[in-house]
Amino acid sequence: MWPRFLRLGLLLAVLLLFVGAVGAFIVVPRVPAVRCLLAFQDSVPDDLEKPYEAPAGLRMLEDPARYGAKRVWLLRQESGPAPTMLFVHGVAPVGLEDGRIVHALKAFARAGFTVIAPELPTLVDPLDPAPVGRGVAQVLQAISRGAFEGAHPKRIGVVGISVGGALALKGCVEYVAAGGSGLRAILAIGAPDDMLRTSVAWFADEDAGPDDGTLRWERAHAAEFARSYLIRAGLIPTFGDDPEVRKLAAWMEAGDVPEKPPEGLTRPELVELATLVKARAAERAKAREQVMTRAAPRIEGLSPALWDDELHNLRGVAVFLLHGHGDPLVPVEEARHLARRLRRHTVVSVLESHMVGHTSVEEVSVGERLDHVIQMDDFFDMIGR
Repeated sequence: MWPRFLRLGLLLAVLLLFVGAVGAFIVVPRVPAVRCLLAFQDSVPDDLEKPYEAPAGLRMLEDPARYGAKRVWLLRQESGPAPTMLFVHGVAPVGLEDGRIVHALKAFARAGFTVIAPELPTLVDPLDPAPVGRGVAQVLQAISRGAFEGAHPKRIGVVGISVGGALALKGCVEYVAAGGSGLRAILAIGAPDDMLRTSVAWFADEDAGPDDGTLRWERAHAAEFARSYLIRAGLIPTFGDDPEVRKLAAWMEAGDVPEKPPEGLTRPELVELATLVKARAAERAKAREQVMTRAAPRIEGLSPALWDDELHNLRGVAVFLLHGHGDPLVPVEEARHLARRLRRHTVVSVLESHMVGHTSVEEVSVGERLDHVIQMDDFFDMIGR
């Protein structure tokens, strides 16, 4: 009997050693990707309040002529020029002080990158007059000419979150079309392909109401946020820039569905818009096309479908798409549309995930975690670690 148990024990030990060896073979070469993904699962810090001292390692650069944007975070590797990661944020009303942005920079730095994040004014304030997405191509140009300490000018990757993913693609298109080099790979997380399509659900959704922790509530709340942004984006192009327009925009910015309408509006068209914000879903849905037409000059860069004929410039640049099934703002189907569009021009990797929402990370199985490690590692490898 004992020899039989010994044989079984030996077989089990060999099996465990085999499994461990296979695990090491899969994981060890991908340690930077593992470090990055584990860092993303750390708690997100609070937004920075102004004035502030920059978190350890971060430098705020404010020389647009040199760096390509008015405000840029730089988190460099101290060991010397390192592969460069340009991070393009999504809609961020507090700008680069957003705790999620700081969190992301530190996660990519953990993987060995010098990380650079420009502030995109129109994703901070839709009324900002700057060209939509201005900063992405300009910062890439600054990287390529050696403006950033610790950044390798020929080993560049770009990652964009949400609509920042679309602007990352747009900026890369512009950079390459102008003769830029050194760009190797792009990762777009939760990026839309066509905001005209995604906006249909945003305007048809009922108001969110009290937070009940469900995905339905998250989607309704995200839709309120998106509608507010789109309506504000169309204000100045349609109605000009005057105190009443600013008053309406400030009222909307104070909350997705403000409790009280703004006081002191006299222009009928602005009163009508304020009424639309509080209207029932069916009325909002009827007004969607008009809202999108008004906002069109300010949101074109957020929809790759509208500049399909420019995507050929990405030939030779690998594109990775990561999209969550639980994304409450941009449905996962958008990744499939975007992948089909991009595959006519370059290599595309798509991972549909249950681990990521729109800006959150959820618990999933070991197998799905491994899928994320492999995709992230492939992305890092393309940049040239």
